[in-house]
Amino acid sequence: MAPQLARSFVVWVAIFLSVHVTAQANLSTLPETLQMISANIWPDIENIGHAIYAHPETALEEYFAATLFNVTEQAYGFETSLKLTFENVPAGYGGKVPTLAFLLEYDALPEIKHACGHNLIATVGLAAATMTREALLYYDIPARIVVYGCFDEEDTAGKRLLLNAGAFGDEYAVFMMAHPTATSAVQPMQARIDAKVELSGSTHFEVVGKMYQELVIIHDLAAKLPGHATTASSIEEIGMYAINVIQTKIELGVTNATLEEIDDVVATVRNDDDAFINQTYTLAEDENGVAITFTGPGGHASEGTESPLSLSVQTYRALEASNSTHSYYLPSNTSHTQLGITVSIRTRYTIELEEVRSYFDNAVQGLPDSVTYDIPYPALEVHEELGQYFIDLMATPEFGDNSWAFSSIAPAATDASFVQNPTINETSYELLSTSRVVFHPNFGICDTSTITNCPFNHEPEFNDIADLDYAYVQTERVARALAHTAVELANDKDFFDSVRSIVD
Repeated sequence: MAPQLARSFVVWVAIFLSVHVTAQANLSTLPETLQMISANIWPDIENIGHAIYAHPETALEEYFAATLFNVTEQAYGFETSLKLTFENVPAGYGGKVPTLAFLLEYDALPEIKHACGHNLIATVGLAAATMTREALLYYDIPARIVVYGCFDEEDTAGKRLLLNAGAFGDEYAVFMMAHPTATSAVQPMQARIDAKVELSGSTHFEVVGKMYQELVIIHDLAAKLPGHATTASSIEEIGMYAINVIQTKIELGVTNATLEEIDDVVATVRNDDDAFINQTYTLAEDENGVAITFTGPGGHASEGTESPLSLSVQTYRALEASNSTHSYYLPSNTSHTQLGITVSIRTRYTIELEEVRSYFDNAVQGLPDSVTYDIPYPALEVHEELGQYFIDLMATPEFGDNSWAFSSIAPAATDASFVQNPTINETSYELLSTSRVVFHPNFGICDTSTITNCPFNHEPEFNDIADLDYAYVQTERVARALAHTAVELANDKDFFDSVRSIVD
């Protein structure tokens, strides 16, 4: 770690561990108090966010990020998991002490780095926890703070692993985090399960042909899958890939073809569908035939994006319809006789996931050697009382952001849903109960005054905006609002108990 980062972190630790003796009885000055606290602690915490951004580390490899926190390291037996606790119990207090828990994330993505903005999730959580602690001491409010540094949200559902190891067992608690994205909203998150489709052939050409037959089947499921807003996005398990990231480059080779024939077919497919307007391609002859390289925007596997892979699938379909003498290969490596496809299957509600999985499973059988599934992610449901409180708070003059609203759109999945563990009515889909209160607002970090088309998470361009000044301005504001919410919860037992009335 660079010396200046080490020095700034020492300052942050000193702020967090300092002792305050001033106390006030009411919270009428809380907005101004939090602004003063933020002015003192924010610069050093922002430096931590910049440092995490500058050292992107993928699933289970967040070693640099983990060293930036002077807390309990390797918590619950995981090398890059962290835990920090604090408790303020005024003399003579004998009541129940509420717990305010903050969830951090800091993992990056292969190749596209912090294109999901987890450097800002760590930053917003640290800042909110620190502001909350300072305010609790200033007003002498009894409460306990726990900060969980959660590894690997993207790949192995780190919060599920932590939960199984005994984390998040805090009684009388409310859990909070905030996630950067394109626009601000209090909204649900998807249920998700990933399928791994394994294929083999006696030759490379045979297995590539089988893979594309399977990709056509999966592509055509889009309008047929049961459930609400269900998608199934394919990722080729070739080269550097991630299960949640739509690939920006796909290669496909065609035998027994000329450059002119392939150019005509690809151009026709591309021009006939406006969804491919941002996809491009190049052609080259090699020893096996014509190699096509499809390139275009990537994105989040939640979106069902018409991607370079989609254009390659439609090209394959058109070629097969016009000439069955073609064979297909992967120009980068024609030795493969075993290939895999990961399919990210997502739907709105957890209770729909098994029906969707079963439908998918029946549709894709026949060609694959095997179809296996990873751990299903439950959907994250909205806590309406906390959501409305936060939306109203953000619209006040101290925060000055009227863009916040509820949204019914579930933009992606999150492993915070394992912590929440919601139960819904199977007919009305109404939220009935949760194992824990989890508040997970999504905040916009795209400055629409300077950016016309805001990127979404997992698009490479999202990494470009995740370390801009505007992103940190938004992060500080949301951290301060989370701290305000936390302090009000700690100070008002009726509010805290009302928020927790959903807990089963």
